[in-house]
Amino acid sequence: MKIKKLNTINITIEKFLQNPLKFLKKSKKKIVLILKNNNPIAYIFNKKKVTNIFNKIKKYQKKNCKNNFNKIMSIEKFNLKNKIEKKFSMHDNWKPDKNFIKKAAIWGIKIKKNVSKSELKSFIDYWKVEGRFLHNIQWQQKLAYSLKITRSVKPKKYIYDDNKIYKKNNFIPDGFRDK
Repeated sequence: MKIKKLNTINITIEKFLQNPLKFLKKSKKKIVLILKNNNPIAYIFNKKKVTNIFNKIKKYQKKNCKNNFNKIMSIEKFNLKNKIEKKFSMHDNWKPDKNFIKKAAIWGIKIKKNVSKSELKSFIDYWKVEGRFLHNIQWQQKLAYSLKITRSVKPKKYIYDDNKIYKKNNFIPDGFRDK
């Protein structure tokens, strides 16, 4: 920020109290600084000077605010690209990285196929309700482990059939008594 020295008239409080109107008239052209023991205690501005100063401050703040906003946004873009982020809870838009299968292999979990939409949706729905906060890499590890478990379980073949009529079995195994 450029510092511009204000055009001021420095006077002591004693002088100001002797003839205040004289200094108030001077404040139309310049800013009057009232001092007591060489310390500023008051400034006298006219309305035009005050609005001019405030406009300059607003311009500086807007310019600075835009610069800060652009800096913050560039940092956020960098963070999104490099996945440097804070912990977050699971949400509907979450997706694993493109190289998720390679990462899972590094973690010791073999995943042959990409994650299906239904697998991802069930994972998200489960963890969204839990409300835990984890880093992105931790969510991916949980997904990899979840896929390992769910894909390794073979579906059970149900023996019971609704359409089949079952007969009562009167067979009694050895060691059991018949009444």
